[in-house]
Amino acid sequence: MNTVYKRISSVLIVLFLLAVSAVGMGVPLSADAVQESGNIRLLLEPAFEGVGVSLVDIGIVDNGTFKVNDTFSPSGISFEGVETSKQLSAVAEKAVEYAKDNQLEGIVGRVDFDGEINFYEVGTEKVYLLYQYDGFDYVTMQPAIVSVPNLNADDQLEYDISVTPKFTTLDASLFPAALILTKLNHDNDRLPGAVFSFWRKVYYTDLTKEKKSEYEYGEDEGGYYYWKKHFDMETDENGQIALKDVAYGTYRFVEEKAPKGYAVDPTPHEFVLDTHAELKVENGMYVPASGKVMELTVINKPISDNSSRPSKEPDESDVSDSDGPNTGNGGAGGEDDDNPGHAQLTGDDMTKYIIIGAIVGVSFVVVILFFILGGKKKKDK
Repeated sequence: MNTVYKRISSVLIVLFLLAVSAVGMGVPLSADAVQESGNIRLLLEPAFEGVGVSLVDIGIVDNGTFKVNDTFSPSGISFEGVETSKQLSAVAEKAVEYAKDNQLEGIVGRVDFDGEINFYEVGTEKVYLLYQYDGFDYVTMQPAIVSVPNLNADDQLEYDISVTPKFTTLDASLFPAALILTKLNHDNDRLPGAVFSFWRKVYYTDLTKEKKSEYEYGEDEGGYYYWKKHFDMETDENGQIALKDVAYGTYRFVEEKAPKGYAVDPTPHEFVLDTHAELKVENGMYVPASGKVMELTVINKPISDNSSRPSKEPDESDVSDSDGPNTGNGGAGGEDDDNPGHAQLTGDDMTKYIIIGAIVGVSFVVVILFFILGGKKKKDK
């Protein structure tokens, strides 16, 4: 019987080793094995940061040929007879028009600070359309068509695909916006010497990338975003900060330093620039020249006004453990709080001690009864 078991075990071991060898040598375990997902990496430039690009499923790969799927069949596009990149670009342009007319967004990704977008775990045996979904007039990406998997130069199937579409970037000053920030006090006196940081808001979609410590991250109805600081500026003798030739986008000013004698206003002042505008100087001050100039007014309160003092974050010495008013010295209130060696008992403390005393008392009675009953049993014996 032992001999039979030994023979069966030997056969199983041999089969296991053969299977492992087959995998290690690259021998497929199934002729029908197909990778179920792939990744598409879109390579642009940092100038596209925040621009939205849509990935739309428009067809299938059938025995090495592209075929339009049911969703896009009414568009009239076809891959038959397409042999050149120019012909494929024409198909892509027509597909984009159909997608926009029918609001077929697909998966929308946003270009990150490296000028890239990653679309992870997309379906295989499919044909995808990539096109610019939103963004700015000074950056334009031409639509592209890519399949997953794709054949590389060595005729090997690739499931991790990098795409570099054709794109154009224009000087942002061709689409300039302008803004004026004015710093005043309550008497409408202009305040020089206030320092503001200037930030741009950028939405992103790739949550796998490591966050940068110098950015401020958040989430709102538009999705995930970060604030990217560009520079600091100081109000001039007229209490003004003026910017021109600013690219369209969402921005904010944050006061970093107040004029002497005034409290800092930490409120972020957020605004959107989306209209052409120009500035001019009149009587030594900036004023709108044309278009819609963004004009902001920030008022500082003097430090003598207690209501304007920046709130101080409480530290351990400012926090009271009691439910009563905070006396600022860490105690629960009362005359003895100035003595760190003296503790006052609250109602909760008294309740704890009563419960502990009751438990100790009951335990003591049980022990006494145990000895009494034990002694009685010995006498009975």
